Amino acid sequence: MIDGNPISVTEGYATGNSIFEGYTKNQAVVVAFDCHNLDQVTAKLRQIYPKSLIIICGDDDVETSGNPGRSKAEEAARKYQCKVLFPAFPPNFKLPNVKRPTDFNDLHFYFGLEELTKQITSKKSYLHALDIAELLSRDFPPRKLILDPWLSERGLAMIYAPRGIGKTFLSLSIAYAIACGESILRWKADEARKVLHIDGEMPAVAMQERLKAISKSFAKKPPDPFYLRIVSHEFQLEGIHDIGSQQGQRDINDFMGEADLVILDNLSTLVRSGNENEADSWVQIQEWILQLRKLDKAVLLIHHAGKNGAQRGTSKREDILDAVLALKKPKNCSSNDGARFEVHFEKSRGFCREAADPFEACLITNSKGSLDGNYKKIDGRYLEVVVSLYKDGMTKQRDLKKETGMSLGKVNGLIKQAKVEGLI
Repeated sequence: MIDGNPISVTEGYATGNSIFEGYTKNQAVVVAFDCHNLDQVTAKLRQIYPKSLIIICGDDDVETSGNPGRSKAEEAARKYQCKVLFPAFPPNFKLPNVKRPTDFNDLHFYFGLEELTKQITSKKSYLHALDIAELLSRDFPPRKLILDPWLSERGLAMIYAPRGIGKTFLSLSIAYAIACGESILRWKADEARKVLHIDGEMPAVAMQERLKAISKSFAKKPPDPFYLRIVSHEFQLEGIHDIGSQQGQRDINDFMGEADLVILDNLSTLVRSGNENEADSWVQIQEWILQLRKLDKAVLLIHHAGKNGAQRGTSKREDILDAVLALKKPKNCSSNDGARFEVHFEKSRGFCREAADPFEACLITNSKGSLDGNYKKIDGRYLEVVVSLYKDGMTKQRDLKKETGMSLGKVNGLIKQAKVEGLI
């Protein structure tokens, strides 16, 4: 079986054998042996063969209460983005025992191989549209937040920053907080989740030191050590394969297991093929990340900022993301301040206002060897608003107060700050 080639899944062995015979070209057929196994079997196939079209050839148990064959097949197809087929019989056709036929083996036995082949190879569109009534009435399960407010289940996010500002320290702190079900800075994890942290750069001894400090700062611990797993490039005989390649992606697919969140730290070291400034070089990685979302994984990308302060390389990376966090160096920041940075949300899908306001944070190891984390509001967003209005001609402080809803004293302070920084 090769990733990218179609795979059919059937409930029973006889049906699987009929399906295998029905294809004009040999095609892989996997037998689940029971409709209740379809979910687990399809999940594993989707994990190992993310690029393959998976076709669930289901049983249509029309005379069984709840039609478990159809319902389980359709459920797995929706969950893992598969195609689903059911046999079509003449309306009044009955088996010799007077029961109605249910599976593709019945179709093969009573109507022949040609009819079976016709039904399973017909050129029906893979696309499926819902009309407006179906869409509005469908009961979608709510997406819970892994880290409130910006990382949801199956969410995709990025944190980027200049070198040495503390992005790996922050990503490890986030990983540990989520694995414990704890808060980190302004963000809260309501329950413990399984995290896989993949690091392509940091020396293992430095990571150990940081995680020791981080672990001492939380009251809770992960329910099980398995809740936080670290893949360090130093522990791999061949290193970590380029995740821009199919081999690198398969390695992670095979290893991630039940992880709710996969953290890739960082793109510059984990992606070594293609040109990072070209959008086309990102397409294959983007497709893989979207496949991880289909597998119910959230993904957090850690990346470097370029010389212009924006995330380095193509902006296409941001197209599929729900949240983009930029870490910026505060003014008057010294090496004694630890990991001190400003957090700016450059993309905040699904949350806004106060939750997306910028703030300043500091992560520093104290004399006891544990991590101290604190944060405070900054006026960056308000400053931008005032500067914009001022440049548009609204220079009177009372007009700015009325327009922004800020106090007169705050407006006055922001105008002074803007003038000192040469913004107006």
